[in-house]
Amino acid sequence: MKLKKVYIILFIMCFILMSVTSSLDNSYAENTEKKSMLSFGDSIANGFGVGENNSYAFLFSSQNKYSIVNYAKDGAKSSDLLELLESGECAEAITKADLITICIGANDILSLLNIFHIFQYPVIFLNTEFTKNMQIAIDEFEENLKLIMKHFKKTQARVVFLTIYNPFSGIVIETQGGDIAPFNLGLFSELWLEKINAIIREKCTTFDMFNEIENYKGDEKLKASSFSSSEINLDSHLTLEGQQHIAAQLQRWITPYEQELHINNQNPPKTPIWALILILLGSVITISIILLIFVKCKKTHN
Repeated sequence: MKLKKVYIILFIMCFILMSVTSSLDNSYAENTEKKSMLSFGDSIANGFGVGENNSYAFLFSSQNKYSIVNYAKDGAKSSDLLELLESGECAEAITKADLITICIGANDILSLLNIFHIFQYPVIFLNTEFTKNMQIAIDEFEENLKLIMKHFKKTQARVVFLTIYNPFSGIVIETQGGDIAPFNLGLFSELWLEKINAIIREKCTTFDMFNEIENYKGDEKLKASSFSSSEINLDSHLTLEGQQHIAAQLQRWITPYEQELHINNQNPPKTPIWALILILLGSVITISIILLIFVKCKKTHN
């Protein structure tokens, strides 16, 4: 009967020892998995015009060996992103991600610009009603942003929000009729985009795409929009070179964090002291029981 109890105790101690070891092995495996990246946003993040695989997010993830899931949608506004997050569709992915990039907000205000009116009646963009609507859109963006960022509070990922670049910088439109002064679309767009960018910089960890584009010599190569005496193209997206430039600058900007993450993955956290003590204690007890059984069996045999 006593021998049976000894066997039971031995079985329990072996089970505890195996459980602790398995837990430590799983912890190590999880820490060495491939890094995960999520991309949220609008058509800029989605690579409109150059393809999803040539978007700055995919180019960055490829260069840094991240697995990536793209949640960006063409034409998305901040309200669309908020709706996606509140649906819970990407909640699990957010908790497991290492890096999250967000580019949203341009459509919140650019959608109010009627391109045809720019050429024929630019003065309407300076009236009280239009100004009021633009301010309402910016206020709504700010409220949406507060709710959006709440969905990323529990994640351990680095969450990076990109500012909005000005697709129309340098574009001045000659209006129809000689009695109306040329309309500086570039300055007009910057006025409103900067209001949104100020909100982003205040509330988020920010990669300043606006300045990265504006300060680049030959920035016209980065943007699909173009302006000349014979042709005006108001495409608000990035060229392939533009996407590549943003990916490269994002790489430079985030390198310190990337290096830290790499070091952590190469050197998994040390086994906690409590686990070492438990393993040691279990080993000692197990060996002691085995010795006792061996001694008792030997005496019985004799």
